[in-house]
Amino acid sequence: MELRRYNSNNDYPDVAKWWLIHGWPEALPQNVLSPYGVIVEEAGKGICCGWLYLTIGTPIAWIGFVVSNPDAGNIKIYKAMKLMLAELVDMAKERDKTLVYTSFNRKGLNHALGELGFIEGGLNCTESVLKI
Repeated sequence: MELRRYNSNNDYPDVAKWWLIHGWPEALPQNVLSPYGVIVEEAGKGICCGWLYLTIGTPIAWIGFVVSNPDAGNIKIYKAMKLMLAELVDMAKERDKTLVYTSFNRKGLNHALGELGFIEGGLNCTESVLKI
C-alpha cells in the first residue's frame, strides 16, 4: 500500500463515486475539500481517502469526509484507513495541533482509531451537514 497526497484533478471522479455508492445524497463539491488530503492506493487503485481540516487560533484539527472504495474489501480498507489516519494525525502534529477530532459510524474504524490513541467521545451521535 502506498500513501500519497490527494490530487483533485485525478482523484475526485473516483472519490465522488465512492460517496454516492456509500449512500451520500450527492458527492461533496471539490471546493470544500481541504488541501490536506491523503489517499491510500495499491497497484494504482485507490482504497480510501480523507482530509485534515485546520482551525485558526486554536490547536484543534478535524479529520473529515473519509471515504473508501467499496470494491477494495474490508481487510484492505481497514489497513489503508489506519495508514491514512496515522498520516493525517502526523500532519496535524507538524502544524502544532494538539487535539484531533473525527467521527465514524463503523465499528472497525473506531477500533483502528483506538489503536492510534483516540478515545471514544459521544455515542449514538448523528452527523449533520448544512449546505448553504
